Amino acid sequence: MYAVSDAYKVAVADSHRKSKMRGILTVGSTVINLDDNDIIKDTVYVTNKCTNGNEYEYGCTYAAECGLTIKSAVDRYSLYDAELKLYWSLWTGAEWEEIPLGIFYISEPNRVNDKISLKALDGMTKLDIDIADDTQGTMPQLMSWIAEKCEIELAQTEEEYATFTNSNVQYSVQADKAKTYRDLLAYVC
Repeated sequence: MYAVSDAYKVAVADSHRKSKMRGILTVGSTVINLDDNDIIKDTVYVTNKCTNGNEYEYGCTYAAECGLTIKSAVDRYSLYDAELKLYWSLWTGAEWEEIPLGIFYISEPNRVNDKISLKALDGMTKLDIDIADDTQGTMPQLMSWIAEKCEIELAQTEEEYATFTNSNVQYSVQADKAKTYRDLLAYVC
């Protein structure tokens, strides 16, 4: 959960709230700023399901998905694997308070006339890399190792991971047993 102000909590409960969206689309070295004028109304969604169908699978690592439709003349083929950062802002009565909705990587850009429909997955897909080396370590050490190998940023520090239950337990990782870093993350969880 993202920490918000008390004014935000009051404003979000108001049935007459004012909100806006923005996005930052990074295509190679080109940055495209998106706002409400570019994003087609009622096309944005973000799903963060923790279930597979109707069942919760303990230790499973699910990718969040987002989708939206934008007005843009950009070549849709250049959008594959482009980074999309989404933000939602709410008017609190005194100022716009913005919260991040996530960082996603475009997997399906489809053009329909002058609009592009985008489907994107979060950084969990960056963990879908085969493990090449055997290793061992505690949970905080393995999390740092996964982040380094997959070139991702961890949300917590090793010190914060050290406060978790069983964080001092030594794990042995065999590349032929845990196929991908995503599998390893599920095992560590």
